[in-house]
Amino acid sequence: MTRRAPKHSKVIRCMGCRMALEVCMCALLPKLKVNTSVVVVMQYGEFRNMSNTGFFIPKVVPDAIIRYRGHINQIPLQVDDLVTDEFENLLLFPHDSAPVLTQDLCKTFTKPVRLFVPDGTWSQALKIVKKTPVLKEMRRVVVPMDAPSLYHLRRNQREGGMCTFEAISRALGVLEGSEVRVQMDAFFKELMRRIRVLQGLEK
Repeated sequence: MTRRAPKHSKVIRCMGCRMALEVCMCALLPKLKVNTSVVVVMQYGEFRNMSNTGFFIPKVVPDAIIRYRGHINQIPLQVDDLVTDEFENLLLFPHDSAPVLTQDLCKTFTKPVRLFVPDGTWSQALKIVKKTPVLKEMRRVVVPMDAPSLYHLRRNQREGGMCTFEAISRALGVLEGSEVRVQMDAFFKELMRRIRVLQGLEK
């Protein structure tokens, strides 16, 4: 039976995926080819949080960008430079008037999509949007709720919610084709399984 490592033991982690070396995920990172540009707007403290999944997006999605809010040196969040006429700029975040991202909606886009995704706890993500004027005014979309979330790393998760990685996977599944989502979901499912192994919840 697999057990949790004692609290005093030092876990040696991979520099690439941050996982313990015995469950390193680097070899399983999918090699995606996408046209969609992804910007993860992350609460700074999340960067070192092992339960954060936005960390993996630049390792999976080519040219994905992470911008931080709440840096220790109080550097203001800057995303205005990424909102350009070159892209259809969309905010992936819930709102009563936000349409579901579908194939029919995608047909109305005349430019490549740049997808902005707030990353943090629900309250942190909400604050990121409210405190960033360009995001607050950006056209919003939501992803299809066609499958339950596999994310289990945080308590008191919002009902019907999902983590950043899952949300982006579903969005790219619509924007880029189902195979992209299949690859991302397979990676994420194995990531969750290996974390359960480390937690002693699975062999």
